[in-house]
Amino acid sequence: MRQLGFHVAKSIIVVATVSFVALSALGAGVDVDQSLQQSDQSYRNRDMTSDAAELAAAQRQGADPYELKWRWARHHFAIADASDDADIKEEHGKIGWDNAREAIALRPDGVQGHFWGAAALGEYSQGVGILKALAKGLAPKFEEHCKNVIRIDPNYEMGGGARAFGRYYYMLPWPKRDLKRSIGLLDEAIRRGPNKTRNHFYLAESLVADDQKGRAAGVLQQCVASADVPEDPVDNRRFRLACKQLLGHL
Repeated sequence: MRQLGFHVAKSIIVVATVSFVALSALGAGVDVDQSLQQSDQSYRNRDMTSDAAELAAAQRQGADPYELKWRWARHHFAIADASDDADIKEEHGKIGWDNAREAIALRPDGVQGHFWGAAALGEYSQGVGILKALAKGLAPKFEEHCKNVIRIDPNYEMGGGARAFGRYYYMLPWPKRDLKRSIGLLDEAIRRGPNKTRNHFYLAESLVADDQKGRAAGVLQQCVASADVPEDPVDNRRFRLACKQLLGHL
């Protein structure tokens, strides 16, 4: 009986320990999810200090490395995108691209890795200079990222793959610049993300460069009259203002 009681007590301890570990893991999972969700909200608000803190917390809590890496790529893209300083674009664009490539290595068919890789690489290229970026052989890498986004999920980030690719053909220097192709891709971006003001601004700039100022004015007017979208309100306000300023110069 004494031996039986020992085994029963031992079983209770084992069950209790397993249950505690399971509950702890469940609690950690909830904390990780909350940190990642807070990171997404911080990015939408463009609060990069809070975003970095949430990502660091998620990393301590054992978050999926893929989920961390693409968000770090997004984080550094946002810092570069908000700055006109070439050094900041180069530094943060490169860090963002490195994180995106690590994300892609973990999950080759994850759309987030490819999209934020393209976004960060675009910022890095602007930082070092487009001609220097071309000399480094970065164009095929950027194109590959964009093609993968369009293949995996053309609706991601409100037409993000077509938007990035269309902007690329606008930014390229002569004779590589291709405004017709840029306009076609940005039309597709607007079809997939009609409320994304960055889509409209990029299209308008390509149209102006192609001497289609009448159509550009219509695109800009639509942009100025648009409302915020919950997916990215800060970015929408930024490019609505840019559309208004460009319209005033036509």
